[in-house]
Parts: sequence; structure tokens; C-alpha cells
Amino acid sequence: MHRNPALSRASRRFLPLASALLALASASAQSLPASASAEAKALAKYDKNKNGKLDADELATQRADEAKTSGTVETVSGTSSAPGEVVALSPFEVTAGSDKGYAAFSTLSGTRLNSKLEDLAGSVSVVTKQQLLDTAALDINDIFLYEVGTEGTGQFTDLTNDNRGEGVWDNVAGNPTGANRIRGLSSANIAIGGITSSSTIPIDTYNIDAVEIARGPNSTLAGLADAGGTVNLVASRGNLSRESSSLSSRVDNFGGFRVSLDLNRPLLKNVLAMRFSAVYNETGYVRKPSVDRTNRQQMAVTFRPHRTTTLTVSLEHFHQFGQRANSLTPRDSLTLWRSRGSPTWDPITFTGTINGVKQPVGVIPFGLAGGFGATRILQFIDNGKIELITKAANVNNPLLGLTTTQQMVSISGELSGGPLYKIAGTTNKAIYDWEEVNLAASGFQIQRAVLLNAGLDQSLFQTQRQRLDLNLAWRREDQQDYRRQFIGQLDGVGTTLQVDVNERLPDGRANPYFLRPFIGGVNPQEFRKPVLNDTYRAQLAYQVDLRREKNLFKWLGMHRGIGYGEYRYSIAAPSNLRYHDTVIDNPNFNPGAATITATSNIINNNGSLMYPLYYMGSKDGAIEYANTGAVRNTGNFLASYAGATSTAYNLAEPVNIQEVYFALGQQKKKIRTIGGSVQSFFLSDQIVTTFGQRKDRVTTRDNLATNPAFGYLNEVNLNNFGGLPRNRSGETTTKGVVLKPFRELSFLSNVAQNGTGLARFAAETTRGFYTYYNTSNSFQPADTAYNLYLQELPNPTGQSKEYGFGLSMFDNKFSARVTHHETMQVHTRSGIGVVATRALAIDFDNSGQNLTFGLFDAATGWYQQINPALTLSQAQEQAAKLIGQTTAYIASVAGKTISDANDAVSRGWELELQFNPNRYWTLKTAGTKQEAIDSNISVFMQRFVDERLPFWTTVRIPTDPLPGGGQLVGAGGLWWTTSQGSNGQPVNYFTTNVATPLGQANANSGKRKPQSRQYSLNLTTSFQLAGLGSLADSHSWLKTSSIGGSYRWASEAAIGYLGAAPEADGIVRALDKNKPVFDKPTANIDLNLSYRTKLFRNKIGTRFQLNIRNASESGRLQGVGVNPNGQFYSYRIIDPRQFIFTTTFDL
Repeated sequence: MHRNPALSRASRRFLPLASALLALASASAQSLPASASAEAKALAKYDKNKNGKLDADELATQRADEAKTSGTVETVSGTSSAPGEVVALSPFEVTAGSDKGYAAFSTLSGTRLNSKLEDLAGSVSVVTKQQLLDTAALDINDIFLYEVGTEGTGQFTDLTNDNRGEGVWDNVAGNPTGANRIRGLSSANIAIGGITSSSTIPIDTYNIDAVEIARGPNSTLAGLADAGGTVNLVASRGNLSRESSSLSSRVDNFGGFRVSLDLNRPLLKNVLAMRFSAVYNETGYVRKPSVDRTNRQQMAVTFRPHRTTTLTVSLEHFHQFGQRANSLTPRDSLTLWRSRGSPTWDPITFTGTINGVKQPVGVIPFGLAGGFGATRILQFIDNGKIELITKAANVNNPLLGLTTTQQMVSISGELSGGPLYKIAGTTNKAIYDWEEVNLAASGFQIQRAVLLNAGLDQSLFQTQRQRLDLNLAWRREDQQDYRRQFIGQLDGVGTTLQVDVNERLPDGRANPYFLRPFIGGVNPQEFRKPVLNDTYRAQLAYQVDLRREKNLFKWLGMHRGIGYGEYRYSIAAPSNLRYHDTVIDNPNFNPGAATITATSNIINNNGSLMYPLYYMGSKDGAIEYANTGAVRNTGNFLASYAGATSTAYNLAEPVNIQEVYFALGQQKKKIRTIGGSVQSFFLSDQIVTTFGQRKDRVTTRDNLATNPAFGYLNEVNLNNFGGLPRNRSGETTTKGVVLKPFRELSFLSNVAQNGTGLARFAAETTRGFYTYYNTSNSFQPADTAYNLYLQELPNPTGQSKEYGFGLSMFDNKFSARVTHHETMQVHTRSGIGVVATRALAIDFDNSGQNLTFGLFDAATGWYQQINPALTLSQAQEQAAKLIGQTTAYIASVAGKTISDANDAVSRGWELELQFNPNRYWTLKTAGTKQEAIDSNISVFMQRFVDERLPFWTTVRIPTDPLPGGGQLVGAGGLWWTTSQGSNGQPVNYFTTNVATPLGQANANSGKRKPQSRQYSLNLTTSFQLAGLGSLADSHSWLKTSSIGGSYRWASEAAIGYLGAAPEADGIVRALDKNKPVFDKPTANIDLNLSYRTKLFRNKIGTRFQLNIRNASESGRLQGVGVNPNGQFYSYRIIDPRQFIFTTTFDL
């Protein structure tokens, strides 16, 4: 008999644990005869389809009878009926009433209707409110610690190597909301109540009842989404029958503080209720100063004018200020500099020193590099202000004896090992104490949002056989996001620790910052991201149930169908609006400011942009304190300046610095969606099929041209849209089937209900077995982009295939699923696509990189200098011919987004297990065996590079004489190896920013994604000490106490590759894909203890809870990136254990 070896290995790992827990469940079931007897009576009366359990409609009938008998009113998901009325649960909502501990049994994420998890073939997990409370989970990263196939900032370090070689972009600090991934592929898509939401608004559990995680593409829930998966939030709402008041406070040893309030008031019982929820949260960090401060308030109203009609409305206000701590150590050029003799430089006399010994005049010592801020404006920042502003290099001024040789320099980051080597992050606390100092303290983010929701659930009719329900919903998101995060963030300041090696300033004064440590970089950017989303949804659900028919129609089973339409109107800046700090008034720094006209443009002049330097210590020291940046970054300042004809150095030159918009724009999108799904139940629900299909049409328009007017780009046009629309459309489907082959075998049901011991256990196991198969896909309507050959790129898509088996036993006390999945991202544009833009920029700039050596522009300038009589177009024609391009190709690229695509795939096994042996104990287990790999790297980038290299490496600067005599600077030299401005030699840029990442991508093709871990296992549990029996009876405090915790283990992760054999010059320029480097396995323990009591004369219920997260962790550094020699170059800071204490008052 053929055996699947992967399934066999998974079985050996997971099934022994499952068997042991099954045995315990069986024993527990035997100890509850009274409960079993009651259940048997209920089954005999209400189990109409004889499947051995009460389905949703059967439970509704039972509860309705109980309500009539007792005269009480049932409350279902915030609604309630008047006495004598029966309110059926809306098919568009789920209720936590059937949840048991950490186990939930229904979801909306499979079909958009309330569906049992075991009836869905797709992979959906539900995090209950009880688990959120017990684990002290506040956001998506807390939630992802314990779930299947999910990674947040606690398990995964989202980082990007700076393409300018200045450090690492720390996405954990910059965007913790998005620094996650599902199944190792992509960050989570976010939905609220099934409506797609902005992923930049953080999740906060203060107004959340449950969290649904759908892994892989989900056409029905999120057809327009990334392939990794979707998180759907079940929001809290007003309860019509029960008044409640809750006040909670929380503190932790990292300096965090939180207080939340939840008030529910039925204003007209069973008709109108109002719920007010609010939270003030300060997330603390080990490294100071730092804070992530959030204010959120929500008002929710539920109105049920009739038992068939429910209207809900909510308004939420959100404000966040984030000054987050870095999660990576800085690159250490200080140690490198000291190893080279601590060289320094005097920019006035053009002399350097090594180990205190003067060097020859005009020779920059080894270990230092010129071009430091040569074309930008240096800002010396310390003590909460910009203390000094100056140019780093002088102009030729014979009157003052100044030449361009008089320039400041910086430490060279060039390593002898070659371009693949990166300066290592520091591990020396004498240089940087990663337990104390926040390197990123100068940066901050401010977010504001207003969120509105409205919904209507209307039961149109309902009979024993069929029902028809309508749902209407609207959601608005009006968001403003401002980020001034320079250090360690995208297009900001690299995290490389430097030392100011300049003995004097360019104006001749002694440099007050000489030998002081700093972090700095060239023209960082501020980001603004406005978002306005309006989503409208209509859903119509129809159910026909023929299972109770007395004729042949009963074989047609039950069918639940939904048709839906959605319209989404969105205005947003998908890649942020970009701003630079710019001198706007002084022509000595911005020449265009002197002659502003109706069509002039003064932005993006390198001479008017900043090069901020953040000083963090004293002379001859290392990092001693955090630099919190300047309190005032814009406005009027005094600068140091000398021009070509100045008779004296002006030390008080007035400049006005403002944030000036310079790049990228907004888009208006209209998304129209129609779709439907059908879930069918056959053979007494032993066969459950699901089929869904949707079609999405996306129309996108860009804002009107922001042509410069009076010096600046026209920002008014960012909100005006026109031009030809871009249309995208796609169809996606979901297909699934669940088979329960033994569920209706009467002899098994009899033994399961009335048997004992092993016989009952075997009957429950067999009867509760089911198997399933599912396929689903999604697509992402990406903006129009082209590869380097101007072929339009296809839309990214996601595809998934899943199959497995499950068990549901002992009235859902034990449930388990084992799933094999293969999930693909196809034509994704993330990651490697940026290399295409960089490669093109070597020839000519189309992306705003402002490289100082673009070959086409350089060659055009050569011909203009040699023959001034040439027109610009004539010079460009000659330049294009020289470099092997055509002006037609260059012109056709203008205005186009250049990128490229690649695929990724994730394969593996997933285990989910919930176990509630009794009402005191709950246990949840999540395990994975997963391999996420990059695949099918585009061939076009490599082909383009191969075709261009013969030109790049052979073009020489012309030797033709200039009209006034002499030759071009560097005449006869190779353009490829000639240093040109602040970007240096083209060969070095190419090696670092094109050849290296492209080579790594090609080497990684078919290999595991960075930091992906093949195996993981999470166990989370809670036990109420009242279950100790007589011991609890003799110690009353035990009856209101509980203990719990989790164990989280993951295998080693691949974090890089060793270098291949060196080339003839001894330099390693490629990686060996057969030599991966791994880190160590990780294991963490979380603990929690809670105690309930009543205070203030037994009037106020109070709950005290202590959580210890990562209880066995003392704090350390963990390597997350390696150089070709296997030595770490990047280190994640692992914080020590966190103590969280929460007090909750039920008022």
C-alpha cells in the first residue's frame, strides 16, 4: 500500500500527543454521567436528523422551548427578544455563547455566513475572547504568538538592508502593525466584520470579541488580497438586555501603562442599547526614551425595532503617537575605525593623521572617505535642537583661499572582503548598551483616524423549510498618517555608528563635535499617507432545508447560499507622499529661490537638502545617551556659508527650512465586486460542499500632474484626478468538500452514547473522524508596472490547495485538524522588483533616486561641454548611441513604473487541537511543519544586466579637447570606475545594489525564505483551581483562582548563505546556495495567574491577573543576518521577560 511519507512523518510527530489527549477526554467523559444523561435526552428530543449532535437550528429550537418554559429571554450576540418572542440568530453574525475556553466552533470567514468550523474545508482558526484575556493580548503581534502558521514581531525580525549601504531598515520599530507574515509569505490582510480595512490602523482588542484567521487565499472573504492570509475581526456591539460596566488597568515592567473602560446600557430594554468603549494605552520599551501612545474611543448603538430587524451603528476615534525603540543594534564602524589607526582629517590644511601622525598633504588617510555631505547641508543635532548648519565642502574662492579640496570626510565603510560584506552590528555594550538607549528616539509617527460603521440585518421571512435574510453594511475610514522616522527607517538615515573625524569645520573654526559619535545620513524623507475608504455592501442569504421532508426530497439535503455586492471608493497614497526638509528662501543654498517664476522648480536641488547628524556621546566615547532630535525642525535658522565671491565667511546666514513635497502621488480607486457562495449538506450532513465565486473590477485614476508652479509642485492636484483610467479585473473561486463518513452509523452512535471504556473511545474516534479538501485563490489588482523591456506585468495572484483530516469528539470537548497545504504567491512585486529600478537608474533615473553618476546624463553633459553648439536633443542622441541605448527607449520609459515579479510558495502541515476535558480546564495546541521558499525569479532582470554590462564596463570619458582648452575631468578613464559625486563609483553601486541582491535572489531561488523556521509548536492552557475538588473546598481562595501559560518552540531558521569561491582578485562576489547558515532553535514559556474576588463590601467584582511573557528569557542578542564568512552582521535585540499586571473591576 502506498504511504505518503510527509503524512507519515507528521503523524509520528503529532498523533501520539493527540492520542494521549483523546484518552484523557474519554476518561473525563466517563466521569460526567449526569451531563451525558441530559445530553442524551436532548438528543432524543431535538436531534431531528439523527446525526448524534444538535446542529444550529436544532439548538435554536431547544433554546426557544426552554425560553418559553422558563419565561426567560435569550440573549444572542447583543440582541434579545421580549418575553414570548423567539429571536433566531442572524446568519450574518457569530456568537461567543457556544465557545468553550479557547475553542470556538463557528466563523464567518468561510462562507460569509455563520458556519461551523468542521463544515469548512478551508483553514480558519478562531481566537476567543477568553484566550485574548488570558494571554494579555493587545495587538496582532500578541495574537500571532500562539496561532498556527503566524509570525509577528515576537518570532520574526522584519528587516531590509539599506540600498545605500548605510545600515538596516528596522521594520519592527517602524511598522510593527505590518511586520508579520502568515505561512511565511506575506503580512496579514485585515478585515472588520468581513469588510476590508486599512492595514496601517493597529488592531486593539479593547473592542474585539473574537479574531478569525483565515490562512491562505480566501476568495469569499478577501478575493483582493495577498496570498498569506486574512485576519477578520469580530467587533463588540451593544447588548440589548444586559447592563454592564468594566474598568481595567494594566502596568508592566517595561514602563507600559493601560486603562480601558467598557460601558453597556440598554436604554430601552430589548430595543435600544448603547455601548461606550475607550482605551488609553502606553506601550513601554526596554530602551528609553520611547513610547507608543494610543487613545481610542468607540460609541456603538444597537437598535432592534422588531424581532426581525437589527440596526447597528458605531463611531470610533483613533489617535496614536509612536516614538518606538529600535530592535536592531547599529553597525559598528567605530571599532573598524579604531583598527585602522583612528584616522582624522583637517579640512582646512587637507591633511590627515593616523595614530596621531600627520600624513602627506592632500591624501585622505586609509579608512576615511570624501564626499561626506559634499552637496547637502549638514545639520548638527544635539540637546534637543539643531545646533549648527553648514556646508561640508567649500567652493573655489581665491579671496578666502578656499578650494573644493577643503571638504569634510567620514569613516569609510568599505571592507576588504568585498561588496558582499557588511559592517557588523555591535555586540559590545561599551559601545552601545542595547538595554538602555533607544537609537531611534529622534523619530516619531502620528496617526489619526475616524472610523464609522453601520449595518442592517433584516429577516425577510423564515419557515421550518426556508429563510431569507438581508444584510446591508457601510464602513468609512478617514485616516491621516505622518511619519518622521529617520534613523533605521525606509529612505531615512542608516543605522551605522560613526565618529566625527573632522578636526575643524569648513569655516576654519575648531569642530566642537570632533571625535564624538553620531548617526547620520543623506536627505531623509518624511512620509504623509492620507487614506479615505468608503465601502458599501449588500448581502442576501437564502437557506432551504429539505432534510425533514417525508419524501424523496429529503435526499436533497440543506443548502445555504449567499449573493453579495460590494462597492469601495478609495483615495490614498499607496507609497506615501514624500517630503524633504528643504531650504526654500536663500539662493546661496537653493539657487532657484532667487528667480522663482510661474513655472520654476526649486525642489530636489541637492544643495538645499539636509544631511542630519545625530550626536549621541562625548569626545572619544561611544553611545552614551539617546538623541531625541530637534524640538523644532522647520522655520528660520542661522547657517554658516561662504560663496565663490565672498570676502568673509558668514556665520549667521539666514535660512528658512520647510518640509517640501517632492515625489509620488495619490490614487482614486473604485472597486466593484459581485459574488456568491453555496454551502450544501447531503446525507444527513455527512457530505458538506462549499463553492464560492466572485468577480472584482478595479478602476484606478492618478492625481492630475503636479507641475511646478512658483517653485513648488502643485499639491492641490493631489486631490484632483483625471486622465485615462486603468482597469483591472479578475475572477476568483473557492471550492471545498468535507466528508464525515462514519457520522451516521447507528451502531457507532449507540456505543458512543451508551458504551464505556475503550469501546466508547473507539466509537467516538471513528464517528468523529472527517476529511476535507479545499482550493481557493485571490488576486491583487496592482498598479500598472513594466519590466525592463517595457512589458506590462501581470497582476499578483494567490493560489492554495489544502487537504487533511479532523476529529470532533465528546460533544466538542476534543477537536483536532491536521492539514496539508500548498500556497503560492504568483507574480508578486515585493522584494526583488526594486532591483529593476536600481539597474535602470545606472543608465538614467526614472524613480527619484537622484544618482550622481547616471550614464545617460553624464554622457549628455560630456557632449555638451565638448561641443556647446549642440542642442540638447542632439547631445542626447550622441549620448544614447555611446551607451548602447536609443532615445526612443529612454523617452518611452518616462512616467512608467519599472519593476519585476517573482513567485513564492509555502508547503507544509498544520496541526490545530482544542481540548476541554471539563469546565475547569482548556488547552489549545498549534503545530506546523512548513517550508516557505522563493521561486521563479524573473529572468528579465538578469538578461538586462547581462546586456548592459558590456557598455557599463567599457564606456570611457571622451578625450576630445574642450573649446577653451583642456579636457573633461577624468578624460580617458572608465566611467565605470570613476568616482562621481556623493554616490561614488558606479561599479560599487552596481555591486551593492544590483548584483548582490539579484545574485542573492537567484541563489535563494528554491531555498527557504529568510528566518523561516521549518517546525513550530505552541501549547496554550488555563486551569481553574476550583477543579481541584476537595482541596479547593478547604481553601476558598482556590475556587476563584486560575493558572495557565504557554510553551512556544520553533526550530532553527535559515538566515543567510556562505560565500562561494573567491574570484581571481581574491574577492567573494557570489553566495553558495548549498551552504545555508542557521541560527538556533527558540523556546519560550509564558505564565499567567489570576484571582477573582469582590471588593467594597462585596459589591464590585474584581479580577487580578499576572502574566509573565518569555519567563525564561533574560535578554540577549540574536543574529539575523550573516556575511559570506558566516559571521553575523545584523543582530536582533531580544528583550528580557516581561511582567504584566492587570486589574479589572466589574462595576
